[in-house]
Amino acid sequence: MYRSKQQIKRIYAIAFIVGGLFLVCSLMLLRHATRQIEQVNIIHLYETTTQLRILLQRQLAQNFQTLHGLATTVSYMSQQKTLPLHKEIRNNSNFTHIGLIAPSGLGDMADAQGIVARNVDFSEEDSFRAALAGGAALSPPRNNPYVQGQVIYCTVPVPSDEHVSHVLIGLTRADVFLNILSTPLFNAKGFAGLIDAQGHFILSSDRGPASGVESIFDLGHVNEADHQEALNKLTQGRRHYFLYHDEKKQYLAAFDPIQNNNWLLFCAVPLDALDLVSPLLLYGGGVVTILALICFLFLAWRVYRLTEWRDRQLQKLAFVDPVTGGINSHRLQLEATELLQKNPDTVFAIWLADIKNFKFYNKMLGVKAGDKELRRIARILEKNCRGPLARCCHITGDTFAGIMPFTGHENLIATFAHTASEIERGAYEPSNVFPLHLHAGIYTTDAIEEEELPFMEMINRASIALLVAKTEEESAFRFYTEDICEHALSLCN
Repeated sequence: MYRSKQQIKRIYAIAFIVGGLFLVCSLMLLRHATRQIEQVNIIHLYETTTQLRILLQRQLAQNFQTLHGLATTVSYMSQQKTLPLHKEIRNNSNFTHIGLIAPSGLGDMADAQGIVARNVDFSEEDSFRAALAGGAALSPPRNNPYVQGQVIYCTVPVPSDEHVSHVLIGLTRADVFLNILSTPLFNAKGFAGLIDAQGHFILSSDRGPASGVESIFDLGHVNEADHQEALNKLTQGRRHYFLYHDEKKQYLAAFDPIQNNNWLLFCAVPLDALDLVSPLLLYGGGVVTILALICFLFLAWRVYRLTEWRDRQLQKLAFVDPVTGGINSHRLQLEATELLQKNPDTVFAIWLADIKNFKFYNKMLGVKAGDKELRRIARILEKNCRGPLARCCHITGDTFAGIMPFTGHENLIATFAHTASEIERGAYEPSNVFPLHLHAGIYTTDAIEEEELPFMEMINRASIALLVAKTEEESAFRFYTEDICEHALSLCN
């Protein structure tokens, strides 16, 4: 009965967790789907803005190419001789008037019929100054001084040797660019305009939300963070998007830089014009996904529990000694290597120990008693080899190994002598015929070596010292030195 109640409590706990995950995942899924739709809308708006920008830049490039070609020509001709060229270009371009302006800012303007105005002063015009400085420029819309309407000045420098001798100005009707900006966007629900690096409108259609508005930030409310980020992107001349809302609708807006005057193309569209995914499809898909998610969570939980159990078994097989229950030689190698790498200023003692007469003990009293004795010896070694920088393990048979901070020869010998005394006196089945003795070989990392040794090489050197220690009848401990190494070689011979 007790187990049944526990099982029921466990089931309720699992159901509660799955229910909580169901709720959280549902909200996350819906939020993710909404963000995906938002990203699709942004990409769609960016694509539309890019297409409109390409049309606009193509028109501007055509105007500037025409003026640059004419500027190259007139640099070798007198102004009077270039008048027929002005007429020809006027008849085959969007320019209503063209003029060659001297560095003083004065010049004559001509249309298809000839000169219509003499000594027109452009000295206060920013686009003229920019061209005089060597760059092509545009002006904001200006009132056409010759006919009704507005024009935009396109200015390019006329090179002469290494300086600018004149500035060529072409007047283009603002309607040419307005026709591009008035292209119907998103079923005529969106609108576009030209803005400067501060977000002020330079050119926009008289129809639509931008009519009579000075800045894009006056179209509606923009939160402070989006406002500041949009200003930063405008100043950097990088494309960006943001949301704003007026009294009736919420809009998605984007701007993209063009190649002239640090101007940007601005487009905005109401969010209700961007319903690219049906809400019914969204929520229906959400419900189906959530139901599938519940089944997945349950199966994932079951797989997780089985995997966790198998991982524990594999970890136990990989890192736990089956006889003593402590760490095995593989884990000792990993942890000792890490200790040596992370504590380069600490001198360590790496030791390898052997229990003399254990084979006789194990053979006479049986494997079961032998395993018990090995577990007892392992506990004694772990007790005397403790600390955050110390490790020890059962290697195999009657062999143990470990690493510990080196505190001096005398202290280490005293530690091993105390350990040997405990091992000899506390055997499960004491015997005077085959008493248990501890032999240990020790290598210290302060030994002078030609190159840095890996941990297993240090164990090998400790084994050389152990070989010499095993020549003693009683417990003995030897440190690795060159003399010990020569002694061990003599024993092998």
